[in-house]
Amino acid sequence: MTSDFATRLVEVADAEFRTYGGHRESDGVLGPRIETYWTDLQWTFPGVATPWSAAFVCWCLLKAGATEDDFLFHARHAAFVHWAIANEKAGTGLFRAVRFDAAPPEPGDLVHWNQLGGTFDFAYATTDKSYSSHSAIVVALGQDSRGRFARTIGGNENNSVGITRVELSAAGLIAQRAASPFISLIRTLK
Repeated sequence: MTSDFATRLVEVADAEFRTYGGHRESDGVLGPRIETYWTDLQWTFPGVATPWSAAFVCWCLLKAGATEDDFLFHARHAAFVHWAIANEKAGTGLFRAVRFDAAPPEPGDLVHWNQLGGTFDFAYATTDKSYSSHSAIVVALGQDSRGRFARTIGGNENNSVGITRVELSAAGLIAQRAASPFISLIRTLK
């Protein structure tokens, strides 16, 4: 059963996609919104040329009701993933990261993957908090003629707010892919 928090998180991400999906970071519509992602988090806005996908995810979590006591708001995905892995190991916290295929994703969870040709894995993520990566919010689960899938919404996907289809196995687990391989799944327990 999806929690009230996870439902709000999905609603926030969906609203951002409906309003800003298709716009480019450099245009007069999305550009000012990206600045809002940074400033609402009390971060200095470095401009749209700086990767903003982690700011998008953190902003959505903030607007859904997560606090600094709940989540490590950080401009790097690797930093909050590393923190969430530590939560899982300690059995504490409301956000816990597991290997990408260790649990089925649910709406409100975060899927974390490599970018820019990276091939980092979960073991590496337990030791480093500064590698290049990407995360997006699971907003729906589905099945069609191609099989089971999770749909995610993320920021700075092709310089916009975008949707990604994440293939799932018959058991509902994230299926690994060759390009931009998956690293972890942050489960939302709030």
